[in-house]
Amino acid sequence: MISQVVSVLVNLLVSIDVAADSEIDPDFAVSLQGQAASVFDAMTNDERREVARLVRDMTRLELNSERKSALGEFIDAYGLEDDD
Repeated sequence: MISQVVSVLVNLLVSIDVAADSEIDPDFAVSLQGQAASVFDAMTNDERREVARLVRDMTRLELNSERKSALGEFIDAYGLEDDD
C-alpha cells in the first residue's frame, strides 16, 4: 500500500515537472515540490533508498520519453541516495 502512495506522489511530482507554465502556476508547483522534498528529507536512509528503487522501476516501465527523462532525474533532484 505504501509503495502505491509513493508511486502516486512521484507521478504527481513528475506531472508537475513536465507541465507547461500555462498548465500549472509555477509558484504553486515550486511550493508542492518543496513540500515533497521536505517529506523525502525526513525519511530514513532506508526509506529513501526504497523510494529510489521504486522510481527506478517506474523509469524502466515509463513509455513517454518526457516523463521517462523527468523520472530519470528524480532521484538526484530529491536527494534520495547518498553521495557516498
